[in-house]
Amino acid sequence: MKRNMNLLKTVGAFAIFSLLLTGCKKEFISSDSDLQGNHNFGTSSQKYAVAAYNKMVDAVQTSGLPANSLGIYDDPVFGPTTTHVVTQIIPDSYNPDWGTDPVFDSIVVTIPYFSNVTGTDSEGNSIYELDSIFNEAPMKLSVYRSNYFLSDYDQASEPVVEQLYYSDLSAFDNGNNESELLYVNENFTINPNAISLGDYERDDNGEIIYDDDGLPTYIEDRRIAPSLRLKLNEQPDSFWQELFFPPQPQEPDTEAPFQPELSNRNNFTNFFRGLYFKVEPVNGQGSYFMLNFEASSASVNLYYTNEEEDTVRDRDIFEMSFSGNRVSIIKNDPSNTLIENADANADEFNGDEQLFLKGGEGSVAIIDLFKDEAAFDDFISSFKDDNGNPTRLINEANMVIYTDQEAVFAQDESQEPQRLTLFDLKNNVPIIDYYFDLTTNTSNPLNSKIYQSTLLEKDENGRGYRYKIRVTEHLNNILLKDSTNFKLGLFVSTNVNAITPFEVKPTSGLEAISGGAVLSPKGTILHGSNPNVPEEQRIQLEVFYSEPDQN
Repeated sequence: MKRNMNLLKTVGAFAIFSLLLTGCKKEFISSDSDLQGNHNFGTSSQKYAVAAYNKMVDAVQTSGLPANSLGIYDDPVFGPTTTHVVTQIIPDSYNPDWGTDPVFDSIVVTIPYFSNVTGTDSEGNSIYELDSIFNEAPMKLSVYRSNYFLSDYDQASEPVVEQLYYSDLSAFDNGNNESELLYVNENFTINPNAISLGDYERDDNGEIIYDDDGLPTYIEDRRIAPSLRLKLNEQPDSFWQELFFPPQPQEPDTEAPFQPELSNRNNFTNFFRGLYFKVEPVNGQGSYFMLNFEASSASVNLYYTNEEEDTVRDRDIFEMSFSGNRVSIIKNDPSNTLIENADANADEFNGDEQLFLKGGEGSVAIIDLFKDEAAFDDFISSFKDDNGNPTRLINEANMVIYTDQEAVFAQDESQEPQRLTLFDLKNNVPIIDYYFDLTTNTSNPLNSKIYQSTLLEKDENGRGYRYKIRVTEHLNNILLKDSTNFKLGLFVSTNVNAITPFEVKPTSGLEAISGGAVLSPKGTILHGSNPNVPEEQRIQLEVFYSEPDQN
């Protein structure tokens, strides 16, 4: 299953769900009227045993992500996860005219962090609060010129399809494909402040505006949101000069030599294959954060000067972006075999005692809402008669999941994942209740879809103890539409809006997980469904329903 197939399946499944929204509601109303012969209704609830067991996520697709993590996240249960990024850079235009006698000045990388504006200061400047910062500690950050070619297409497939890259990309192991070292900071820390910088004034077409003397007009102070902003090394001596600026012709009125490597995208991405962002711990620690490579302000700008009339040197920019291929490389602690052992010993019938959830190349829980065929038949017979007519109406149905607080005692509040998502593993989309939830919040995903999937509930000590996921319409579809009781996948998520499926290598026994699960470094331990778990902590399905009084 390739990425384009994933998208088609997502769109197709969503279209089906959209059609069901009307049909399911109409049939529900019809069922309600079928029970109206007796106007006295009673309400009650019933719990059903589910089967929930562990499944390890092997290497997961990290090409095509809407954002990328970078850094070192040390989970007290699952150990450290280190994430590097390799990315292409793409010119905004080709066949540049460098002018006369171009001389390299500097090259600057800018990648925004995710942040929110919380107000303004006394001068009217925006005040920002960083988002998606998972931990902060000094670490070593290096940027290399990549020598690894990220291809657009898988030439070995027939027909040729998009090339997918996975979190286990080994091309950079042991220093392989690290070309010139372009930047290094032995003690990198996150700068949470807005960045002030000067810039040229530009017209509506993005062209620099010049004054009456032919000089570019300059904006003294321009502020951008908090960003990873790096000035790449000017060494080795003349590296950038020789790379981008060919020797100029000696004869006057002679055109500069043609540069085929700067004439189109294919040539450029082979000529300059990209940047490799590499992180290493300092004193066993580091920072872990998300970067918005797709922001309009994300750029790699090469500044240079050239000679204009009267020997006045003009400053200009060759602008590039991160619009090409990009891959996150995830390295988990190899000594921590907790997830691997849980997967190997999974009890698919009774369920496991503990469920280990971890984002990225981690672990998910496989959920069967009804432990076996007998439990499923019992559910159907409780809500339908022998002729298939409804005898009860589902008012609300929830899957209630408890954290194993003793097992995650070492975690502080900031390390507990706040959201879980439930996916239909047959179609690799969220269950239908997700689409019924109108509380979508694109600016603050933490508080999006909170009716269908609650935020982690806290106890009196402020520690997380329970999640609740609504499955009302999912069960109604099974009852009223005879939908198949597909197995479900329970994932941690850093963004419940990120539901595009990303492939998992077949060794996992899964097809895909959500983008929000790929992006999350966090993990947790939950009480499972095994009978050895105390009933009050066991993961269960609870259904609230109405039925006619029998009196």
